[in-house]
Amino acid sequence: APTALPVQRRIPLVSQAPFPAVAYYQTNGSAEGYIRPGQEVALDICLKNYGQTPAEGLGLTLHSPGPEIIFSDSTEQIAALSPGDSVWMNRAFRFGAGADLQDRQSRLLHLEITDHQQQRWEQDLAVTAVRPAAEYRGYTISDSLYGNGNGFAEPGETVQIAFLIRNGGLAEARGLVARLNCAEPEITLPQPVIFFGDLPAGQERLLRAEMVIDPGCPTPLFPAITLNLEAGGEVLLEQDCPVSIGVFGLRDDVEGPDTLWQHNGVNDLWGQSLNRAHSGSRSWYCGIESQHSYRDSMNCQLVSRPFVIADRAQLSFWAWYEFPNYGVDGLYVQVGNGGDWRTLDFIGSGGALGLLNTGNDWLEYRYDLSGYPPGSTLQIRFLMVSDEQDVAEGPYIDDITVSRKEPALPNGAGPAPPTPISRFWLGQNYPNPFNSGANLRFRIPDFGLVKLKIYDVLGRKIATLVDERKAAGTYLVQWDGRNKYGYPVASGLYFYRLEVSPPSGGEAEFVQTRKMLLIR
Repeated sequence: APTALPVQRRIPLVSQAPFPAVAYYQTNGSAEGYIRPGQEVALDICLKNYGQTPAEGLGLTLHSPGPEIIFSDSTEQIAALSPGDSVWMNRAFRFGAGADLQDRQSRLLHLEITDHQQQRWEQDLAVTAVRPAAEYRGYTISDSLYGNGNGFAEPGETVQIAFLIRNGGLAEARGLVARLNCAEPEITLPQPVIFFGDLPAGQERLLRAEMVIDPGCPTPLFPAITLNLEAGGEVLLEQDCPVSIGVFGLRDDVEGPDTLWQHNGVNDLWGQSLNRAHSGSRSWYCGIESQHSYRDSMNCQLVSRPFVIADRAQLSFWAWYEFPNYGVDGLYVQVGNGGDWRTLDFIGSGGALGLLNTGNDWLEYRYDLSGYPPGSTLQIRFLMVSDEQDVAEGPYIDDITVSRKEPALPNGAGPAPPTPISRFWLGQNYPNPFNSGANLRFRIPDFGLVKLKIYDVLGRKIATLVDERKAAGTYLVQWDGRNKYGYPVASGLYFYRLEVSPPSGGEAEFVQTRKMLLIR
């Protein structure tokens, strides 16, 4: 054909001349060519002669076009290499990798090979910087050990807080040390420094700590815990982690009185139903209970009471529904703050805003509310509408929750029960300075004889607040600023001393003293 082009189906790849080239290389034992910034790197290579004649008097020179690679040994010599043969050169080249190289940054090393006839071959070898990269993924709270067990961090509780940390880098983080700090005076972190150990590349683990919340802490409160992670003196993470103190959100399993909701509107048929339920025996239903059907021309709403949200808030509920396949019948899911309603979804005839299973079985729906700042006051509204055409059974709603969206935990990380506290602790008094009274908190890990006493700057005992055997736990003791005779003491600096001994007496297992300032 006049438009035909010649085709060469076989291309010879074997050179009749010498053809030396690197067949394989590794850096410090890494087959991927990984290098650690700030460290000395040894480059091993396997050089092969792919040609048909011997390669003789070979000289190898390696260099980098950038300033991040500094060579201490950039040349190598080979007397001869027969066709098809290869030679392994251990630590053929050595160089230092710049400390400023970031994780996953690649650099090309340019290799020049010459022989005794001044023939030249060139080849690029890629190396990639690897370093650990710590990432904060969220936190979980447990108050089941030293709180009321409702899952919220509340005033007067000692809670266990677990930060989910991921190593998103290509290198293992070795000897991680965590440092925690909170500027809020109502929040105490008994163990501000925690040895976290090693965290392999691509893996995640929970960093568990304790948080003591003063009984006088206002709510809602969103203190930031500053989390620093270091490895070998290098700061891998410096993150402010806001936490939520108080009771937040909305929880309704629809098994109790409907005091959390109000309903009204045109042809309002909202009510609690015994016909269907996701859990328990009841659910919210918009329809005629005895007929299992709703009406035409409906425009009625089920509105929650106002509630305050925590950080990373989300709405979830379960729904069962039956609507005609055409028309406008359905349920609007909305969120509002002060009457300004925003539609999250429409469940019903004509499809929905998202990809939804149109079956009739119970389905769970989740919606992200993290766009609203923590502490916002919101309401949830389910708005039922119908046209003047066909009707069906309608919607049922159950197990409605607005809560914190917690991070997905790695395998084996939870939800394990919290472990008992294994440390003694004496907290700083609050408030400090104080006027009429001071709150003193301490914790003991086992049953023991506890003594808590007050001393003045001369070392004289002013008062004994505790002198008895106590079980393991966290305790709050108040000092009213009076001495052992009941008289108010003068303004000034005072010391409180905690001493814990075995129940039968003997040498103290724990002794700690702290200062406090009284201002009349």
